[in-house]
Amino acid sequence: MIDTKQFRNFEDVLREELRDPREAESYLEVAIDLYEEDGDKEAFLMALQDVAEAQGGLDHLAMAAKLNQHKLLTLFSKKENPRIGPGLGMKPMAQPVENSNPTTPLGR
Repeated sequence: MIDTKQFRNFEDVLREELRDPREAESYLEVAIDLYEEDGDKEAFLMALQDVAEAQGGLDHLAMAAKLNQHKLLTLFSKKENPRIGPGLGMKPMAQPVENSNPTTPLGR
């Protein structure tokens, strides 16, 4: 019989890994590439939410990015249908802030 106490929750491990800005950057770059291939906005937004949660939560993200908290939370609620497209002829990219510290959320 397998002792399940030795296993960790996937979400906990993922959030722990995504606290490192380099890991978060790689994770988001893959999410961007996959979005460009299949157009799955829900999966892309889920990846953004995973990183946001690992980096201090959506409320912290809204404050750090100077965004309206209600709008940001609505974006991740699946009620919104955000447009993530090449309207400006540019590709979104993930890049950590230069002075970010992997042990503190969002480089604080």
